[in-house]
Amino acid sequence: MNEIILQNLLSPVVLFFVLGIIAAIVKSDLKFPNGLSEGLSIYLLIAIGIKGGIELSHYSIGSVLAPILEHCF
Repeated sequence: MNEIILQNLLSPVVLFFVLGIIAAIVKSDLKFPNGLSEGLSIYLLIAIGIKGGIELSHYSIGSVLAPILEHCF
């Protein structure tokens, strides 16, 4: 159990989130160059998408679409 918690806390998404919180608390002028900033944004979006896709792969398409269709109609 502790290994899973540690693995999740050390994931890049969580570490960047914590870095942002720390920078805001200390009122830092933390700025990344534009290219790096765009690259990090793309990386984080892909990481979130892949994690979500992996979790969705554990469910059937019917169980995923049913709640969506309930809210549409």
